[in-house]
Amino acid sequence: MIENETAWRRLSWFALLPVGLRIGVRMIRESLPALLGAGAGAVLLAGFGLRELGLLALAALLLLVLYAMAWHRRFRYRLDSDAIRVRSGLFQRRELRVPWDRVRNVELRQAFYLRPMDRLGVVVETAGGQGEEVSIEALPRAVAEDIRRRASTSPTVLAQDEEPAAEPGPVRGQCLHAPGPGRVFLHGVASGQVWLLLAALGGLYGPMSGRINERVGDWLNRFDGGLAGELGLSWGVMLPAGLALILALLFLAAGVASTVRYHAYQLFLAPDRLRARHGLFETRERSLRLEKLQALSRVESAVGRLLGQCYLKGHQASAGDTVEGGESSSAMVIPGVARPASRDLMLAIDPCCRWPSHMQGVDPRFKAFWRPRIQLLLLVGLFFLMLRLGSEPWGVIVAASVPVVIIVLLTGLAVQLRHHRWRWAEDQGYLFISSGFLGRHDEAFAMHRVQHLRVKSNPFQRRAGLVELELWLADGPRRIPFIPREEAVSLANRVLYEVESRGPQFL
Repeated sequence: MIENETAWRRLSWFALLPVGLRIGVRMIRESLPALLGAGAGAVLLAGFGLRELGLLALAALLLLVLYAMAWHRRFRYRLDSDAIRVRSGLFQRRELRVPWDRVRNVELRQAFYLRPMDRLGVVVETAGGQGEEVSIEALPRAVAEDIRRRASTSPTVLAQDEEPAAEPGPVRGQCLHAPGPGRVFLHGVASGQVWLLLAALGGLYGPMSGRINERVGDWLNRFDGGLAGELGLSWGVMLPAGLALILALLFLAAGVASTVRYHAYQLFLAPDRLRARHGLFETRERSLRLEKLQALSRVESAVGRLLGQCYLKGHQASAGDTVEGGESSSAMVIPGVARPASRDLMLAIDPCCRWPSHMQGVDPRFKAFWRPRIQLLLLVGLFFLMLRLGSEPWGVIVAASVPVVIIVLLTGLAVQLRHHRWRWAEDQGYLFISSGFLGRHDEAFAMHRVQHLRVKSNPFQRRAGLVELELWLADGPRRIPFIPREEAVSLANRVLYEVESRGPQFL
């Protein structure tokens, strides 16, 4: 046995660095958006010089080190036969007990500065927790793998096994997927992370808009003052080129971030679980029990369709979803999947997930419902926008004739494309749902996983005899809109039959 289970254990001093970094990152995440949003960041930058800012940073670093040392000193954990227990807190003492059979996932992490000591961080997640329920830093490998083994073994077996052996290797099983660096880079380009970067830059622009506008104004004056003539370029060329350059840099940054996060990615299939290992500066190992797999989906963005690139997501139950790197913490992301190989990979993960060749579409009155409402909303917005620009009402109508035609045509095309993407099918106790707009989202799940269903309709749907079927799994709802009432009731009855015959699967 590694240590006596009844004794509370302390963290080693190797944990001080990862604890300090984690606390610092959390404080920055929580305080930086509020600081920048209030405009305080611009005030600090304008009112202090480099010396003052350096002293403030040094004082903040010193306080962080002292806080991390105090937090590290008061942290304790204990491994019982039926649960893991943690005591933590500086000003308020907190004790948490997580039974082993309630653990959804145990993730092992190893930062590059812990590799020489062969120390790992352990993150324990539960289905009802908010992301990371328990986090223990810098444990010896034997202890970390023992925690993972206990979480995957029933308490009755643990009670008889007083001396559990650690697993000989970090990852075992059949390797299902190992994308190369190119595929991993394309995952960042195609997965939509570039829009998160753009939103973050937009948030920084508000409090620093004065300095940015001043600097951009200087560049524009230099360009008009002679640089444009020297290069022989006009604004009609430079403006699109500048926007294209910014977008290319954002896509490059998203690809580099994905390469760092999913470096040397490998997905293994063990008899009872999926296990993924990846990471450049911090190696992560995450598992997903197949018996707790709620749904399996394939996500293909608009850029991904052009590149022939998609990624898979294995969904788990979660009461609260945190987002890390633009991705949900309750789902296991399988990046860098080529479109032709995606269905085969889904079938290897779940042999019952055989995508049907024919799927039913939703009722065409989907278009009759959404097209006029979206068009009316956009036209009203266009009318008030042109009024705000100072045009007379009749002048607005004349000037808006071309934009109105464009809005009507584009809206009709968008609604038609959205209707075409909605598909669903039922086959051998599984439900398959496909949706999307410019991209595509395909999802499959066993019908006995459904915990709650609801048939609802609006006045338009009731007049047409249509409804929307809403199916709730442990990780959230799925819906099939605009299907005939009789068909929805029949499908709901078949779902209830599967649930009652096979038993509800809550977690």
